[in-house]
Amino acid sequence: RQVRRYSHHFKQKVVEEIETGRCSIDSVARKYGIKGTMTLRRWIKQMGKNHLLCQVVRIETPQEMDEKALLRQRIKDLEKGLVQTQLNYLQAEGYLALACQDLGMEVDLFKKKSTRKPELVGEGGTTKS
Repeated sequence: RQVRRYSHHFKQKVVEEIETGRCSIDSVARKYGIKGTMTLRRWIKQMGKNHLLCQVVRIETPQEMDEKALLRQRIKDLEKGLVQTQLNYLQAEGYLALACQDLGMEVDLFKKKSTRKPELVGEGGTTKS
């Protein structure tokens, strides 16, 4: 794999070409064999020439902005609900551990017993499967 290192003077020359408007970022990259336009964008930022970079302007309707705000609020509400649910779960686990301790029973054993299917009792007291 070949790693290319460019001198500071070379970088300045390339950025100046872009700044004069003679060449676009893509054409300068092709002209000098610079792989990827992100390299040039990084040089432009490093030299404080941000005005040469494209700016993204997002235009939204008031309804879209309101919807975005509602969605952000919904995310916050859901995160709070999740935290509350986790706290409730931890509290229930603590109560279960205390109850099992009072009964002298292991928590895992209690959980195994509570997850078994109840047996059906038929006529004459016999169990059915």
